[in-house]
Order: sequence, then structure tokens, then C-alpha cells
Amino acid sequence: MLSYRGYVKRLFMLRHAKSAWDDPALRDCDRPLAPRGRKAAKRVARWAKKHAVNPQLVVCSSAVRAQQTLQRVLPSLGEPDVWVEVTLYAA
Repeated sequence: MLSYRGYVKRLFMLRHAKSAWDDPALRDCDRPLAPRGRKAAKRVARWAKKHAVNPQLVVCSSAVRAQQTLQRVLPSLGEPDVWVEVTLYAA
């Protein structure tokens, strides 16, 4: 098997960072990141940049916490296409 990056497809999966549970009236998909989650997402962004994680495509859930995680990580990922996929939330 060739190990040259041009021939190997790689899949990175990232779960959203820690979400807040402060407002019980919010629907689950509307919960934002907690302060701890915002800090963790920034750490993930630094790791991605250090390890040259540059995907061609990012598929993200429509959940608020997933979108907020992506906003913090995306600048470290180069310039991928981004798809927001509603059906990922319930997957």
C-alpha cells in the first residue's frame, strides 16, 4: 500500500466541544458551547494547525454547539468546503 498522502484518503471526526446546560428551556439542538467548550475548541484548533489537518470538506451538524465549535476550529483547517447538514443532528 502506498503511504503517499496523495493516494490515501483520510477521515477526521470531531465531536462538538462541551455544551452549556444553563437554560433548561432551550431545545437540545440550540444549546451553545460552555466556557470550557470554547477553550477546548481553541486547543483543538491549535492541534489541527500543528498537525497540518487540511481537509477538503467539512460536514457539520446544524446544532448550535457544533456550529460554534466549527467557527473556532475552521481558521486552522485551511480553506475546506463546508456543508451544514441538518440530518447529522439526529444521526
